[in-house]
Amino acid sequence: MLTYQDLSASQKKCIDTFIQYYPEMKTATEITSKQIRSMCQEIYKKRSSGAPVIAFPNWLAKHNQLRRGVHAFPSPLGNKTEKQLLNDEKKSLEKLINTLEPQNKDDSDKQFLAELRANGITV
Repeated sequence: MLTYQDLSASQKKCIDTFIQYYPEMKTATEITSKQIRSMCQEIYKKRSSGAPVIAFPNWLAKHNQLRRGVHAFPSPLGNKTEKQLLNDEKKSLEKLINTLEPQNKDDSDKQFLAELRANGITV
């Protein structure tokens, strides 16, 4: 079973294009062959010059088949929902903020104002 991290650059481009045109696929875990075919055709119709060309992803049908006509969709989110990802990101940011040393803002502000005055800038 291929996950998003296992994909090559062109395969990731295919998945990213699916998600770009069909945002509901961002959290999808399965996709049918019929959906893939219709999505590829619609993307081709909407395609502007210079946009990526997306053909039927045979690699998806070969490696991620769950049952006949149904394949696992290698979403960049994996099995997590967007809410879970935001919570994880929030926790990591809080952890990062807690590890940073607090600076004495009064001294740095005074130094900055002194440098401004020394260079003839009045605030």
